[in-house]
This record gives sequence, structure tokens and C-alpha cells, in this order.
Amino acid sequence: MSTHRSRRPAFAVMGLGLVLLLLGSWSGAQYRYSTLFSPFFFSPSGMAFSPEGAVLVGVQESRIHIYRDDGIFVRGWGLSPVGGAIRLRTHEMDSVEIARQDDDTVSRYDYRGGLIETREDPDAFEAFGSERDGRVVGLDGDVFELGPNGLSVISDEQSSLIVSVPQWPLSLFGSAPMIPVALVMIMGALLIIVGALMTARLRRSDT
Repeated sequence: MSTHRSRRPAFAVMGLGLVLLLLGSWSGAQYRYSTLFSPFFFSPSGMAFSPEGAVLVGVQESRIHIYRDDGIFVRGWGLSPVGGAIRLRTHEMDSVEIARQDDDTVSRYDYRGGLIETREDPDAFEAFGSERDGRVVGLDGDVFELGPNGLSVISDEQSSLIVSVPQWPLSLFGSAPMIPVALVMIMGALLIIVGALMTARLRRSDT
């Protein structure tokens, strides 16, 4: 009985290691699946439409993604990683304006991600308004909506999810998950090894 009780810490360490290893493996598989055909879609904010009817979405407070109306990724470009939530506004027919919550400038890009101009405008984020933060109407009347599960299109009163945000457990690891996922898996493997060594040591002490 005493030997069985003395092995409980070793089994607990191995069990925790197994849980972490499974958690990291599951998250890694989700990441691979979610980024197989498009970049990582995390923390979306702000939408607009291109003249061709593609939907632009601010992602991770540092990127602009362009999707077809069926959710297929077209292209994207990066912004300064510091700036906060994104709001978008089409500028005539050739470009899109981008305002950031924590930035006092407005940037204008063409639809291929080329920077056209940047100007000072401390009130731009509020002036752009919140009406396109989570819901916009497409060129053909379909409604595109950002929700807790991702980007959906509502057509003929039917809602279809076309771009998914990461689900649990991948959602635990933020906008750049691969390093923390790898660390969790390494920690799990190390705990399993430590638990096995503890068990082996107890067995030797019993003989």
C-alpha cells in the first residue's frame, strides 16, 4: 500500500505531461488545418468591400485580409503591429482607407496592399464609425457579419460560416500560437520523462 501511494506523484507528473502533450498536439493540428489554404484568422475587426465585391477584414490588429464572397482567401498585407483595432472605409473606387484605434494617422492602400499615402488625423477612428465593425452589406445585398465563430454570410435569411476563427484549445494561444504550442508540447514531453524516471527510481528502491 505504501509503495502504491509513493508512486502517485510520479503518475501525477506523467498524467500532467500527457495532458499537455495532447493539448499541444491538438492545437497544432488545428493550426495546420486552419492555415492550410489561408493565413491565420484571429481577432477580426472592421470590414469593407472592394469594387469587385471582395470583403476586406482587419485581422489581429496588424493585418488586412481580402476574401471572396465565399470565404476563399485572395490576398493580404501587414500593418504596424502597434495601433489597436482596425476600421476600414473605401476611398472612391481605387483604394481603402485604414484607421487604427491607437494611431493618429490614416493610411490609404490600393487593393493589392500598396501604400498610397499616410496623413495625420487623430479623430479618424471615431469618424469612420462603428457601423462596419461587425456587419456590412455586400454589393448584391448579402450581409457579411463578424461573430464569435468567424465571418458569416447571410443570404436569403440563411447564415453560413465562411471563415472560422480558431476554436478551443487553439484559441488559448493567441495571435501567434506556434511558439507557445511548441513549448506546451515540450513541457508535456519533459514531464512524461520525469515521471518515468521517478517511477523507475521507485522500482529500483523496491528491489
